[in-house]
Amino acid sequence: MKLSSLLFLVVAALGFGLYIHFSAIPKIEKSRSGDSDAEPFFQEDPRFYSRLEMTQSRGEQIVLERAPQGWFLREPIQDLGSQSAMDQLLQAVADFRIKQKLLDAEAIESRSSGLDDFGLESPRLKIRAFLSGNLDAEEFWIGNRNPAGNFAFVLNPKTQNLYLGSLELEFAAGFDAEDYRETRLTTVSAEDFEEVRIQVKGQSELRFVRDDLKGWRWSSHPELPLDQDFVANQISRIALIRATEFREVPKRLFDDPEIRIRVGFREGVVDRRTDESDPLFQGVEFSITRQKRPGRRSSEPDDYEYFGKSDKSAPASIARFHYDNFSKGLGAYVKRSFDEFSEDQVLGLEVKNFGERLWSLERSEAGVWTQAGKELEALSTRDILAGLRQLRNLTAEHFMSVESSPVKENYDWWFEIERESQPAMVYAIRIFPTHQELLFAQEERALKFSLREEAFDPSVWENRDSKESRGEN
Repeated sequence: MKLSSLLFLVVAALGFGLYIHFSAIPKIEKSRSGDSDAEPFFQEDPRFYSRLEMTQSRGEQIVLERAPQGWFLREPIQDLGSQSAMDQLLQAVADFRIKQKLLDAEAIESRSSGLDDFGLESPRLKIRAFLSGNLDAEEFWIGNRNPAGNFAFVLNPKTQNLYLGSLELEFAAGFDAEDYRETRLTTVSAEDFEEVRIQVKGQSELRFVRDDLKGWRWSSHPELPLDQDFVANQISRIALIRATEFREVPKRLFDDPEIRIRVGFREGVVDRRTDESDPLFQGVEFSITRQKRPGRRSSEPDDYEYFGKSDKSAPASIARFHYDNFSKGLGAYVKRSFDEFSEDQVLGLEVKNFGERLWSLERSEAGVWTQAGKELEALSTRDILAGLRQLRNLTAEHFMSVESSPVKENYDWWFEIERESQPAMVYAIRIFPTHQELLFAQEERALKFSLREEAFDPSVWENRDSKESRGEN
């Protein structure tokens, strides 16, 4: 056979196949077609629906009702509905279109196969939509897609008319009740938190109050400097605690949870799960805990399952990072930087090394540094500013403890900084082979921190040639 003849047969066969797929079958559909322009199936604005009932081919019935706080699941579970899932569903309802009418009730009744060819004997989805106060629902069923795959067969069970409909609502056939459920354990954003308490088992309670000027302030440990950025970030994470799966959890796990978080809201703010009988009407309390996975003997973090609930939500599995976020102790919330002065605010500086005074410096209004009224020879202004900048830029690895007033002789290096109209500050540093320690003192407060091994470099202040250049001892 010639190549040209073979190519002709292939093209002819392909053309016949396309005719069958896109012409012959649609011809049956179009033969009973009405208006070919797509039009909305639902005649009402979806925003005005108060109840939606959906039944899937596997038999699950999902009932959603609108309430003043939003949409709620009523069957097969009762909980707050997810706003994003409801927005998706209602938008799909608004966008759902009827392309054309295929068969009327008489034509369907005359068919020996009935609706089975269209997947409507056991529809993938039945949906009923109710307006508020109206018991008469708009209803339709969704079956299989048409051969071209660009529309679905749709039945109006009241009229028994068969249509081609658009595909916006197909996703709902695969959603179960949990897909419409709000997974956040609180619906209130962190911007509306007024007071926060965090209790890690075996540790002191941490309490914070919103301060409109500073952001947040301690109400439990006012003697400690607060790391504002960390606290703001940490509190924002509370609003993000969410379930990965709501499930039955042994009650004993929450009788004494490892972490409790209690939040008070701004005036007039309530959680959408709250009702008037709620004892914590303008707040929420979380419990977070964990238990060893079956068969695990070690105590690595991945050997545990993690759980959480609020006083308004059901128990749920949660991601491990929620537990990690809030299991941190007091030290994580303490400010670990020491930039509370600028170089041009310093009026005086005393430097000691193992109790021996190296420098007792004064700074004039003109910015000239002197020692005991004498000009400096071995120490330049650039050295002094570099040394002060190094102290200002120190960052601790972690907070250790609150200490009594520091003793100067106990430290390798001692810096006392005098500032204009402000309390003096002390930076006292010990240098160990593997790390350093800083005692930072201001007024009546002395705090000890751990520094990394080479955080403080003493070279600016040491290796001076003559004792005379140090001034009087």
